[in-house]
Parts: sequence; C-alpha cells; structure tokens
Amino acid sequence: MYDISAIRGPAKDQTGSIGYPLKEVLTRLRFRSPWSWGDSAFPTSSPYVQFEHRYNYGHFVPYGLHVDVASREASIGIPGQKNMYSAELTNFTFLPVTLDGCDYLTDAFGRGTAFPYAIQRWDNTSGVWQTIGEPPSDANFCHPVPLSMVQTDRAPKRLWPGMRVEAVEGEATGAREPFQKDDRARFVVFTKLGNELDWRYGVASHPFIIEDDVPRSDGQFRVKH
Repeated sequence: MYDISAIRGPAKDQTGSIGYPLKEVLTRLRFRSPWSWGDSAFPTSSPYVQFEHRYNYGHFVPYGLHVDVASREASIGIPGQKNMYSAELTNFTFLPVTLDGCDYLTDAFGRGTAFPYAIQRWDNTSGVWQTIGEPPSDANFCHPVPLSMVQTDRAPKRLWPGMRVEAVEGEATGAREPFQKDDRARFVVFTKLGNELDWRYGVASHPFIIEDDVPRSDGQFRVKH
C-alpha cells in the first residue's frame, strides 16, 4: 500500500492547459509582472494580469475564481508513478471570498492548510466527468488521519482579490484508481462544504493529461489528505 500524497508543496516549474501534457505546455521560467497584484482592484481587466497568466499557464483568465494545475517530476516509490500534481486557487473578482480551510499538524510536526477538493476523470464512453473516490463533505473533511494529519482544526480563510492559495497540495493523481496513462483529469476545489456536497460551490480546473503509467496489478494505493 502506497501513500499518494506523501510529498507536499507547490509545483512551480511545469504548468498546463486544456487537454495537453503539462510538461509540453510550459518549459520556461514563470513570469510575474511587477504590476500584477499592485492593481488587483481590476483583477482581470488589467493587461498585465492577463499577460502574466497567459505566459505562465497558456490561457487567459475570466472574471471569477480560477483554478490552475501544475506538475513536477517526482517519484514517491509507486511503480510507474513519476509526477506530482497540485493546484492553485486565485480570486479574480472584486470581492473577498471566504474558503472552508483546515489547519493541520502532521506526524512529522509540519503545519499546513488543506482545502476541500474532488478529482474527476473524463469518461470517453459516457462523455461526462466522473468523480473519483469519495467527494469532500463535513463528514470526511478536516479529521485526523493516521500516519498523516495528527491534529486538525477547521479554519475559514479569507481570499482577497488578486490573492492565490495552494488549494491542492502535491499528490500522485496518476496512481489513483482507475486512472491510466493519457487519461484526462481535473481538480474541483470547493469554497464551502455542508452536510451534502453542493457542486455550485465547486471551481473546476482546466483538464490535464495523466502522464503516469501505474500497473494496477501491484495492489491498492492509499491516499491521505
């Protein structure tokens, strides 16, 4: 049994856009305009913000909350796994947004903040996005996990206009069942949770391509959040 989310931290070097392998979309250094967040009162109308986002992620950004996916090459010992995927949530609106967050302490005494998200896989047969695993809810979010999070505390976070947070920490998405190499995947980050999952509070990322080729005969893989 393997721990898919054992490596945490932002993946800043490789980013992606719709339907393309992340490594092929951007191989240059990420660019940040010195005016990008200084004029955040105009979060999407600023040409500097649009130019920066287009340069870094390969697409322009609309008004609203926006999720961008990044990947980096890293192996955590799972056969066939070679990439870690993460995502950032940015507030491209004129108003602050309150997020459901979870401050945690790991078994290695590391601290961080987690946010609720789901992982989806594109099904070519049905033509719809299928949610992989159990979606987040009040019942399963922000609770201690053995060998992972030993202490948790529900903590709302304020995301101001122009600000971004790492909403999905680095995880080996390609090792999740039933992903296979070249599948399309996406993250859906939720700003609010309740007793039942409300997809109106979900913000979906652009699709990205799974580049890992994990043999499924090697057993189950455990994901910890």
